[in-house]
Amino acid sequence: MAKEVVSKEVEIERLQAKLRKAYSQMERQQADYDEEVRKFKKDSEQAKEELVRVVNKCVNFRVLWPNSSRRSVCQSNFCRLNDLEAESAKYQEKAKTLDSGQLNAIAEMQEKLRAQEKELSRLRNELSEKEKIAKTFEEMKKELDYLELQNDTLSQTLDSKENTVKELERHIADFYLKPLLQSMRMEATLYQQSCSSGSTPLADETESLADIRPPFTAARPYTKAHSTLGANLSPQPRHKGSGGLTKSLSNYAIDANCNRRDDVSAAMSRSLRSTQKKLVDSRLLVKCLKETVERLARGESPDISRLLGIKTDSMSESEAEQVAFDSTAMTMGVAEKMMDWLSFCIYRVIVCYMLNCYRCVVKKKAWQSWSRISMRSGT
Repeated sequence: MAKEVVSKEVEIERLQAKLRKAYSQMERQQADYDEEVRKFKKDSEQAKEELVRVVNKCVNFRVLWPNSSRRSVCQSNFCRLNDLEAESAKYQEKAKTLDSGQLNAIAEMQEKLRAQEKELSRLRNELSEKEKIAKTFEEMKKELDYLELQNDTLSQTLDSKENTVKELERHIADFYLKPLLQSMRMEATLYQQSCSSGSTPLADETESLADIRPPFTAARPYTKAHSTLGANLSPQPRHKGSGGLTKSLSNYAIDANCNRRDDVSAAMSRSLRSTQKKLVDSRLLVKCLKETVERLARGESPDISRLLGIKTDSMSESEAEQVAFDSTAMTMGVAEKMMDWLSFCIYRVIVCYMLNCYRCVVKKKAWQSWSRISMRSGT
């Protein structure tokens, strides 16, 4: 493109020089023509004056000497004057023809020069546009290199976040869930052993545990003490000869006279069901929080009822049925299954919901970063 522009400029300069030369030649020819015309006019004027003078002489001579020989001389001079006038007219016609040809050539050259100037202007505009496009391309290339570098950095950050999530999952599974499940299984085993043996040696050795009275006796109510459900009550004095059983590691006591069969007490059943209800409510609340975080990660407005953890029609019937409260006694097998189910629910609440929320937060941050990159690349 630049070479073409340079060649066009050289061509225009050549044509301009040629035009100037033509102008100068035309001016010289015009000056010569004017000089020749002036001479012709002068000669014509002189010839006319001479003609008038000769005619006057002829008239006078004819009047004075009608048969003289000078009359023939005057006639010859008159013929010569006519020839000179004819030649003058011929030269004038020739000059006019030359002038018209030169004017046509000059007009053609001017038209060609105007076309060349238009073409040169168009090429210059195209060259400026191409330079702007090249500059924009260089800027976009630099921006692309920067965005690729930032994308690599964000990818590494996302990988590190995912590794952190996996490490947290392993940490929770190794250091929290396994010991919790083992302790719950050990408590269930000790509880079963205490029910079969009718005594709780660990409770005998622990001063902070209280005697357990039958739950249906108004004068001897059952008491809670210790560990997993979070109640710590002051110990009560042991009553000798009462025939009751001491409390085991399952946090509730069972009367030996009432629970000779393989059943847990009604108080234990109510406590398990109450814990089950609380865990279902916790699962529902965590699910609401998870849905809220997911909607925020997608850029949507969160549902206020789900955000507040309110039970709506979207709650499944199985969850609604699980919150039913019943005080009837359950068997040992049912209690063990319920304890296993509660431990599994705790695992789901901690791992499946809370870690998923953390994943959603990480994905949201990655999506926001990628959106900023896309917007910058779009601009």
